[in-house]
Amino acid sequence: MTEEQKAERRTLVARNREWGSAETVRRAWLSEAFLTRTSPPKTAETFLAVAVAHGEHTEDYHRLYLKLAGGSQDPQDDAYWNASSKIEARIDAATPRQALMLALALIVCEWESTTSRNTWRHPGERDRRYLTALIGWGYKPFRRRTADPGRTRRKRHPGHRAGRGRRRRAGRGRAARG
Repeated sequence: MTEEQKAERRTLVARNREWGSAETVRRAWLSEAFLTRTSPPKTAETFLAVAVAHGEHTEDYHRLYLKLAGGSQDPQDDAYWNASSKIEARIDAATPRQALMLALALIVCEWESTTSRNTWRHPGERDRRYLTALIGWGYKPFRRRTADPGRTRRKRHPGHRAGRGRRRRAGRGRAARG
């Protein structure tokens, strides 16, 4: 491999790691902030209408939704296989705004389940719409660092001591022991 190819490979590996970290953060945000909403965010209706118009939904939407909403993830559990009936029960008990939020959550979870490392390499129009909508609804994207293969490590400040471990608490140093 040439040096240029090696640099491209290092960049690719770094971006893949960053995608994995961003996915973890995004799914945590979905679970903790988005799926706990009781009413849909602004533009939810338009987002759903475009998704339905493009036929951008599948039959497998419920698995990630249940995982992020705290449901069963065990294929041996009946709740895992009866997810559709649980979701239908939630819809039946919901107000119209809550039902809209549930529909939005199902579409968002389905789209999230289809993202992969290839999404950052070759994002489609759907991926752009999805991630742009999440940002508009309050998601703070993972900040990507610039990948400069020639970049050297940052120098530490003069007072930094590597390998020291935890800082000592006031009054617990050697002098305090006695």
